[in-house]
Formats: sequence, C-alpha cells, structure tokens
Amino acid sequence: MIAFVFPGQGSQRKGMGAELFKKYPEHTKIANEILGYCIDEICLQNPDNKLNLTEYTQPAVFIVNALAYLDYIEKAKIEPDFVAGHSLGEYDALFAAKVFDFETGIKLVHKRAKLMGRVSGGGMAAILGLSGEQVREICGAHPELRISVANYNTDTQIIISGEKENIIKSKDIFTAIKAIRFTPLNVSGAFHSPYMKKPRMELEKYILDLDLEEPVIPVISNLTATEYKEKDLSHYLIEQINSSVRWSDTVKYLIDKGVRHFVEIGESTVLTKMINDIRKSYIPKNPETSKKSEAEKPLFSAENLGGSGFRNRYNLRYAYLVGGMYRAISSKEMIVSLADSNILGFYGTGGLKFDKVAEDIRYIKSIVKTDKPYGINVVSSIGEEDKENRLISFLIKEGIETIETSGYIYITKPIVKYRAERLFLHNGEVKNTNRIIAKVSRPEIAELFMSPAPENVISSLLSGGDITKEQAECLKKVPIASDICVEADSGGHTDQGVATVLIPAIRRMRDRIMEKYRYSEYIHIGSAGGIGTPESAGAAFFLGADFIMTGSINQCTVESGTSNVVKDMLEDAAIQDTDYAPAGDMLEFGSKVQVLKKGTFFPARANKLYDIFKRYSSLSEIDDSVKNHIETFYFKKRISQIIEEEAKKVETNEKSGDVGASRGKVEEDEKYKLLAIIKWYFKNSTNFAVEGNAERKVDFQVQCGKSMGAFNDWIKGTEFEMWQNRTTVKIAEFLMNETANYLNNILRTQKTGFGLQA
Repeated sequence: MIAFVFPGQGSQRKGMGAELFKKYPEHTKIANEILGYCIDEICLQNPDNKLNLTEYTQPAVFIVNALAYLDYIEKAKIEPDFVAGHSLGEYDALFAAKVFDFETGIKLVHKRAKLMGRVSGGGMAAILGLSGEQVREICGAHPELRISVANYNTDTQIIISGEKENIIKSKDIFTAIKAIRFTPLNVSGAFHSPYMKKPRMELEKYILDLDLEEPVIPVISNLTATEYKEKDLSHYLIEQINSSVRWSDTVKYLIDKGVRHFVEIGESTVLTKMINDIRKSYIPKNPETSKKSEAEKPLFSAENLGGSGFRNRYNLRYAYLVGGMYRAISSKEMIVSLADSNILGFYGTGGLKFDKVAEDIRYIKSIVKTDKPYGINVVSSIGEEDKENRLISFLIKEGIETIETSGYIYITKPIVKYRAERLFLHNGEVKNTNRIIAKVSRPEIAELFMSPAPENVISSLLSGGDITKEQAECLKKVPIASDICVEADSGGHTDQGVATVLIPAIRRMRDRIMEKYRYSEYIHIGSAGGIGTPESAGAAFFLGADFIMTGSINQCTVESGTSNVVKDMLEDAAIQDTDYAPAGDMLEFGSKVQVLKKGTFFPARANKLYDIFKRYSSLSEIDDSVKNHIETFYFKKRISQIIEEEAKKVETNEKSGDVGASRGKVEEDEKYKLLAIIKWYFKNSTNFAVEGNAERKVDFQVQCGKSMGAFNDWIKGTEFEMWQNRTTVKIAEFLMNETANYLNNILRTQKTGFGLQA
C-alpha cells in the first residue's frame, strides 16, 4: 500500500514551485485572484522576506503542495491508498481526497493563515532526545510555565509551545534532564496550543459555512491519528489549530494498516526523514498473528460498549465516566489523569470555597490539552442562587464546555445561562459547545432536563441582559441537558432507585420528548449507582445505557482527594457495610445519603440529630441531658461555641460571596439556629474524614455505595487488592475490558438466551 504525505509550514524555501507555476498557469491565476497578491512572486522572489511570514507561508506551501500533487498523479498514473499531512499539510491531504476543491482550499488556508499570523508573543521549541511522555510529565510538573506539547514528530523529536518567555525559561529544565538538544523555533505564535483559542473560535465560524464532501481517499487526522469520518470533518479541522499534531502516531497507524511506501509530495524531504526515524524503532503489528474468522471475533470490546454517538460527542475512549465527588474527592489530579487517557471525569466542587474551586479549575486547564475531555460537577445550591451564579459565571468565563449537574430538583437561571452561552443558529439549526450531563434519580426531574428551558426563566435572563435574543430563541429548540445520567441507589445523595425500573422508563420518556420537540441532537441516557463489577456494568449496557458512570470505587484510588485513613477503611468495606443517613446539606428537605457504617458511629448519630431537628423548634426545648450528651460525645464542643463560630463564618462568607445566609438569621431565628448547629456536625464529619482526623474517626462521614464492597470482593487476589495500586484510569480500563469479556462469555455459553441454560 502507498500513502502520500504532505509537509506543512517550515518546508518553504525561496524558488519553490518554479516549474509548477509554469505548468499550471490557470491554477496560479485563480490563486492570485483569491489571495489579492502574486503567490508565484512570493515563492520565487521572496520580497521583504514574506515567504517566512505565516500569513504568506501557509498559502504558499498549500498551493505548491497541491500543484505538486496534481503533477505527480498525472506523471505517475497512481492513486494513493491513504493521504496524510503534517499540520498545514493536512489541508493538502484533504484536497487530494476531494473534501474541498482547489479554490475552497486556498480560501480556507488564507483565512487560517491570517488568523494565525495575528498571534504574537508566543514561541515554540524542538526537543530532541526525550519521549513525548517525558516531555508531557515535565510540562505537567511546571504548570506555572503553561507550556504544552504541540507536535509529536517522532518518538524522540517533540515540539513544545507556549509564551515565548516561558519557552526560553524551560530550556534549563529540559537540558538539566539530558535532552540532547533544545532548539527555539523562529515562529511568531504558540501554534497547536491552548493559546490558539481565539483563532480557533474565528476559524470555526468560517469552516461551519463550508460544504465539505466525504473523503474519496482515507485521510489520517493530526488530531486523532486515525481516519477522518465524514461527520467529523468540520470538528477535526476546527480542533486541529489548537491541538497537538500526532505525526508519529499517524505514521505508525499507516504502517499497521499495511502501508509500505510513503511518498512525500512537494519540494521537501522533512517528513521522509521523520518517517525513516520512526520506522527504525517501530515494530509493526502483524494482522496475521491475530486474525480470526468473523464467527470467532468477539462481539463486544471495551471500546465499543455503549453509544458510539456519545463517545464521539465527547471524544472518549470508552462510554465510561467518573462522576464528581464532594470536596474535590474527584480531585484535580484525578481529572487530569483521566483526561490524558480520553476518559471524562468531573472535578467535585461541592463543599469547597470558591477560591479553591477557581484555583483547581485553572490548574486543570493549564495541564489538559484542548482536545481532551474533562468536566466540572455543579451541585444544586438550594436557596443560594448567588453562590450558584458565581460558580456558573466563572465556568463560562473560563470556557468550561462540559458540566455535570447533581441534586437539582428544578431548573435554575444560572444553569439555563450556562446552556445558552454558546448557542447559535447556523443554517436554521441550533449549534452549541456548552454541554450539560444531568445526573437525576427521578423521572420528573429527568423530564425537566430533557425539555427546553422554562419560558419564565428565558424571559428573566433576556430582560436582565444575561442572554441575547438569538440565544433565547435557541433555548426553545434544545433540551437543558445534552445527556442524562440515571442515578440508581448510590453513594452520597440517593433516592434509592432501582436501575432496572428507572432506565427503561426514562429511555421511553426520552423518545417521547425527542419526538415532541424534534431536537436535532440525540439525548443519550447513561447509568450510575451500584456499578463496580463487570456484571453490574454489563447489566447497565443491556438495559440500553449509552454510558456508565462510576463513583464510590474511585474514592479508594491514589488520586482521590480523601485521606489515606478513609482509603484504608474503604479498602476493607464489604457490600453490607453501608447505611443511610440524612443529607446534611439538604437536612430540611429530608434527603438521604448512603454512607460507610463500618468503623464509624456517623449513621446512628446523624439520624439521632435529624430526629432532634424534626421534633424541636428551638434549642431551649431540648432536655439538658440530651444537650450534654451530644456536646460531650457528638460535638466535643459547647453549643454556644458552635453558634458563635457559625455566625462568624456566615459573616466572613457574606463578604466573599460564598453563601447567602445572614448573620442575623443564625442569631435570631431559633429553628434556623438549631438547623445550623446540627449542620455543623454534618459538615465537620465530612471534614474529619477528608482530612484524616484519626481522633474523630468514629464521626467520619464517608459517602459510599454498595458498589465499593462489590468491587473489593471482585478484585480479591489481583494487583488492585491494595488501594495503593488503584488509579482511576487502571480501574476504568480493567472494568471496561472485563465487562466486555463477561458479555462475550455469556453470548458464547448461553446460546438460548440470558439466564436460560441450553
């Protein structure tokens, strides 16, 4: 097999294309008319060194490559089996595959070049002698530099990108660990990095107006190092500008596909040298050694379980999510690790001060590449809309494109504002990039999230200037949530639902709502709660879940934000070691949480305090003996001290904007004072656990579902028996692969149907 490859920016030289411009005068004339200047003059004479300015370089390289391709196929009389290009060269590959014609390609590259040419202050550098993984780790260890990998050219030739001064600063760091060579590149911008966000957004508007055709030759994408799909054409082109160029993986993919001959089109040999370097150390996969007959091939794999549309929507490796966990137990480190493996996880904001949330989100953004998936969990803040609005406004400002909502019982203005932020009309169809995955446990709440935003909320946001008229119209044509995660009995907040009842009911509801509103995008339904073994995950997929979400089992991992004391407790948990207790944050509503009971008195004490709250209207009504008991054994502090502490905290939080309650309410409303004191215990029981306060171990509140015990039982005798060997990525890989194996085994052994032995 043969692959044609096209070089990108950097392959230009004075005098290039001399014979091609003579041979193709009509093409040259068309190019000059579109560009508004003579491209042949730029290439042949290089006036004012324009050939090395991005605005002129990119059209020049594209046009010479395109003409060289026409010349080659005319002379050689052969067509390639695959095409690929390095960065800008990918546009020539798409031209060769007839995704767009010559004129459209010039217009597109001209636009891209002007946008990228405006970027200044950035820099890039080539690093020789270190692997891509080593360079990524160094970038991650120095988030203050905000540098990232731009190109994976070969296994040991990596290009980094960032602010110019930070690129210079990084030289000593890389050379100190024996990088063979560190060479700054002569560029004006931090190409293929998050700093290209503005050009990407402007290019997106332009590309969405183009009519792109399905490739007639397979094109390998820089973004994924796999073949372009017709439905992903625009997405790949848009994301390419600020994402890493995976050239080494592209070459390896082509080799594994059987390509033995690479032809570099154009007037450069830079790609040929890279390809030769890659080939020296790469051992091709031999398809013959693993070939099986169609009958022997397993039906399921970790990668094809669940909905392909869902995986494509979020650029996921698996239809597998890691849910947000309170107090950043789903930590920034966890989210970064998951994102690097193309697994979507949600950072847990619940129970944290705003400044801490902001700091951690900025950290995540500085590490995670723009084409990688991650999200932020947003917990309902009933009665504290200012707090919710502050968080949502921050997420909008920071460009966070995916959030997970949990605990909501009605649709709030901040949630609708977030959904509206990136909605726009294109050819009469609503487009968006901000997505909400709503975690729900009741059908009526699912219906709210699958419906368009309430009219009164839209009107309020519009009149307040929070959304535009176009966004208001768009909101009427889309659901609040892009996708729904059905949460059955779980750790933390739970309605103790049953997945086998909820998932089919909500899937049917989804179908009715989709038919009613004629949405252009499909609402996927996922499953959470009780998932910790291949059997439970397999059951969810066979119920029709497009994806699964795990929670409890991720608390007991290396990256988890809880204490090692708690991790030791969770490692020993059995299925029967959980119980239900009142939810401290929603105590007045009677909500429940599922918690670990083994090794702690929390469930019993929490229920006792809830009974006191229900029975009494004020502290003065409680018997002194009861008060003394809870002060001595529960609080280990006088109630009067707690009252003063809470009043001061409310005053402090009022100034910071974290809560909306008033100091006067704590001091004057007797029922609220009682509630605040009891909530103090619930809040601190979580703090004791997360911080690992061994002296208060009996009061630990560890929100946990039965899936933790089931997982522990399943992995006995494996490397995962000790939590120190558990990472969220390894758990995801192990669980998804074993789920696929489990389902394949069922199909092989139970020919007459599930549960019916032949």
